Amino acid sequence: MNQDTKAIAIYLSLILLLAVITLSITHGFSALSLFVLAPIGAVIGPYMALTFPFSITFKVVYVTALIASIIAIMTGLKFKHTKVGKLSATLGFTAWFTAGLIGLGTGT
Repeated sequence: MNQDTKAIAIYLSLILLLAVITLSITHGFSALSLFVLAPIGAVIGPYMALTFPFSITFKVVYVTALIASIIAIMTGLKFKHTKVGKLSATLGFTAWFTAGLIGLGTGT
């Protein structure tokens, strides 16, 4: 791993840690399951959200958000040597994980 990839991983870890700390303060220690649910949601969440009987408006907005997060990830990885690139990749991954958690919540 080069230095820029490590910086992106550190930024992602800090955002996840801040989310867990914030949720732990407001909802107790059940928020620690976020470490387990975020990767699972990133993998299976979009499929679950698109197969759940939501309205077409929700699905269009959801797919648009997924496409925007993919574009942010690709742009961030292309320009990973700049701060803007690192921020773009971090926000893209965070958006994908958040969308995945929304999709994962539909089937549970």
